[in-house]
Amino acid sequence: MPYIEISDLVFNYPQQQSKSKKIVINERVEIEENQFVIIKGKSGSGKSTLLSTLKGIIPEYISCSVEGKIVIDGIDILATSASASADASGSAATELDYLRKKIVYIFQNPYTQLVCPYVREDLAFSMENLGFSFEEMSVNFKKFAHLFELMELLDRKTFNLSGGECQKMILSSALMANPKILLLDEPTAFLDTNARKNFYQYMQKIKSLRQYTILMVDHNILECEFLADKFIYTSDNESDNDSDNEQVLPNMMELEQVKGTSYTSYTLEVKNLSFGFGNSSKRSLQSSSLLEGINFCVSGNKIVSILGENGSGKSTVLKIISGILKVASRSGGSGSGHGEVVIFKDQERVLDKDYYKRIGIIFQNPETHFLFDTIEEEIFHEYKMGDKRDSVQIPMKMVELFFGDDFDLKRSPYLLSEGEKRRLTLLQTILSGKDILLYDEPSFGQDQFNRELIIKLFFMMKKLNKMQIIVTHDRRLAEQVSDHIYVLEEKKLREINRD
Repeated sequence: MPYIEISDLVFNYPQQQSKSKKIVINERVEIEENQFVIIKGKSGSGKSTLLSTLKGIIPEYISCSVEGKIVIDGIDILATSASASADASGSAATELDYLRKKIVYIFQNPYTQLVCPYVREDLAFSMENLGFSFEEMSVNFKKFAHLFELMELLDRKTFNLSGGECQKMILSSALMANPKILLLDEPTAFLDTNARKNFYQYMQKIKSLRQYTILMVDHNILECEFLADKFIYTSDNESDNDSDNEQVLPNMMELEQVKGTSYTSYTLEVKNLSFGFGNSSKRSLQSSSLLEGINFCVSGNKIVSILGENGSGKSTVLKIISGILKVASRSGGSGSGHGEVVIFKDQERVLDKDYYKRIGIIFQNPETHFLFDTIEEEIFHEYKMGDKRDSVQIPMKMVELFFGDDFDLKRSPYLLSEGEKRRLTLLQTILSGKDILLYDEPSFGQDQFNRELIIKLFFMMKKLNKMQIIVTHDRRLAEQVSDHIYVLEEKKLREINRD
């Protein structure tokens, strides 16, 4: 008898429109204990939905009609869940609760799973919550903190971790809980190339222990397929909009031009920038410095990409340019560092009070952007804030391009897949009408089709005279779109010679 059996699954998400969103896994899948399974499918096709159902998040916490059968270790979890709902103190509820404690789900966005202010505390939280003894906690803590090279981060604040560092910490914490089933939703989304390679090697070691049944969603199939004992394919009932792509982008160009796009020329200069994060022990800037002597200049509609390993300071550079993090030399600055970021508009320096009107930033964590209950409010708030525009034609065309023509705008943005959340934040920032656009990992969570769509969007923004700075681990993306590519390593920024 297989350890996990999945058959004839159909998920229906209720929508405001007459047509529900249907996700189908129309094959019978049998998974043996300790196998490694990779789940494939385009963005929004139900990969995360399947993992959420295995964990029990669907249908108990997210409204979704589920048909079909999922059996784990002899327990039909859909039928048992219905029985447990009817009798919360009965044997079905007890059986299901015991099973779910053995299933650990690592979400696509690691920041949503942070609990404690410091890394050391967050790593121990899952074990404490499950009532592990001190001896058990000590053994697991040392084992996995060393395995994932987290010892130097133990006293760091979790909100200061890079995306890759956060991802490794969450995975380590999950394994400390001694799960039987490990559900990984794009665990390498925030990792650089080397860290991703190391992660897959870690997973190979974990697989070789033969203690875990692992189901993993990942778009980097060519890099991780060596891990797989089996593949699962997901799909939805929405028609692809590939054929409309070439037409929609030129139409958007025409619409923007009709509305009088400004072709003002901007120059952004970063001068002798050094920066570090202080902490409660009041270490000197020298001991906690992250950036030293950073200098670069971007002019006009150039596209610049910044590469670098996890924790090298790429996101910090974007936050300083945007004004979110301040260095001492900027007016009102309170950061630990020095240097200057200056913007010129047609060779005239932009005043501090106008600085934020020029820059739009896409954060690494998409949910940081969300302010409202519906996708519609998120989109039109940004668009109307741009320059008091009234037409709905442009944002609706963009929604069709990014999500299809029957996308439900009344849904909560938090219910989107992580790939869809990323495209929504791209849409929000573009519609704000800012002239300098900063992107932190814009292609994470995207399948090949949507990745190419985002590349076309960059070139469209270039034609509209937007300056764009991209922080990414996707070197191929950088090479496809960039006028200049920089690498941030050992606290210094250097340009890559592409000749």
